[in-house]
Amino acid sequence: MLMFWQQQIEGLNQKIEQSSQRITDYLGVCASLFNHGKLNGEQLPNYFGKFLQDSYLSTQSYLEQQPLEIIGSWQDSRWENWNINDNLLSSLEHTELIRIGQLFEQRSSNNTFCVPEFAPFIGGNKTIIIRCSNNTRNTGLELLQSLVIRTAILLPYQIRYTFCDPVNNGGAFLMRRSLPEALIRENSGEVYRDLLEVTQDIRRVKETYLDPQSPALHLLPPDIRVNESKETPLNV
Repeated sequence: MLMFWQQQIEGLNQKIEQSSQRITDYLGVCASLFNHGKLNGEQLPNYFGKFLQDSYLSTQSYLEQQPLEIIGSWQDSRWENWNINDNLLSSLEHTELIRIGQLFEQRSSNNTFCVPEFAPFIGGNKTIIIRCSNNTRNTGLELLQSLVIRTAILLPYQIRYTFCDPVNNGGAFLMRRSLPEALIRENSGEVYRDLLEVTQDIRRVKETYLDPQSPALHLLPPDIRVNESKETPLNV
């Protein structure tokens, strides 16, 4: 009986040794794979660096060729020589989207890759709502003011603003003094009355001009749309 148990113990010890050896072998393989991956991983920035640099240059080149009104940030030096052109006065094709900021990607090459970020605008049947907390209030206000200026640039003399700010008595729209008075609807001081006028204006335009073939103002022929904009600009 004793010999039987000794044989069992020896067999178990052999299996333990074999298992330990396999574990050691596996650990060696894992360490080798880890070192291999680490070595190749360190070379990835050099390998992909050229591709990233090429994409950066091609993207920048593309953006520089696009209309400033659509693509340009407020830091773009091209604004210094900007003037209204005929395309802006007669076309709404460039207003399907409106720039609201830009997306950043910091890269190790010290090049900050960034592309404009857009929101639906004319024809998108969307409303831009800016939500912010007390901590982000200034950022939200800057975006609101930026949108006012950019819409005036995208739609020169084709837009009318109704500024409603009963809480701050107009403090949110300090850019107002930089806009032509013709673009600003007189404020009655009562939000309900101001919005009612806007609603009546929109209803009149729909009843006068729109039909199944042209269900929206921006789909009307350019000559009709531009002539109408002189009397009833788009409301924001």
